[in-house]
Amino acid sequence: MDKILYNAILLLIVLAIATALLKPGDGKPTCTTKAEIDIGLFRNNWDPTLYWKCEVIDELPTLERCPDQMAYLDSIKDCVSWEYWQWEEPIEPLTIAEQS
Repeated sequence: MDKILYNAILLLIVLAIATALLKPGDGKPTCTTKAEIDIGLFRNNWDPTLYWKCEVIDELPTLERCPDQMAYLDSIKDCVSWEYWQWEEPIEPLTIAEQS
């Protein structure tokens, strides 16, 4: 019985670590570099209808929402109708803000 409990706890620990490592952040930049201001828009990795907007260096980005029936497509930095939206591999911003 002790061996089964030990293995179950070990499995839960391994799964928790794997989940934490595989789950990307939400893509929120810190907006602390000129390059981030020049890029301006960053995908929200958790919700395709949201994106981050950097406008001023050293100010937190604003969370923007696409219009109804649209999703943010990072490759073109714009909202598109779901008909044209496709999943893209998340790319972390140049700087990453702490997750809240």
